Amino acid sequence: GELRRAEQVAIAANLAGRLAQTYTLMGKLRGAQQDETGFVFFEQAIELARAVERSPAAEAQVYHAYGLFRSRLGQREEARAYLERARELFDSLGEAVERERVDAELRAMSA
Repeated sequence: GELRRAEQVAIAANLAGRLAQTYTLMGKLRGAQQDETGFVFFEQAIELARAVERSPAAEAQVYHAYGLFRSRLGQREEARAYLERARELFDSLGEAVERERVDAELRAMSA
């Protein structure tokens, strides 16, 4: 419904950043439904953030959400890899608050 409409609007307007956010939301929604197919949306969002938007901040946000998605599905190794990538990107951007949030999730995962 709403998310698909947002996707169509973003594609039509060629809004890469908005589309990456929409795909991230769609992936999160699938994760909340325990639907593993949500990974497709995260992969698309990462590609957009990297290639089209060229935004390390957007890429870090997607990796963070993707890590939480994998964690929710019980895929700890994948979750850890995505969260560590988000942490690297946040660190390189000087985003201390975001980096600490990711660190806290990694610590909780290790507990």
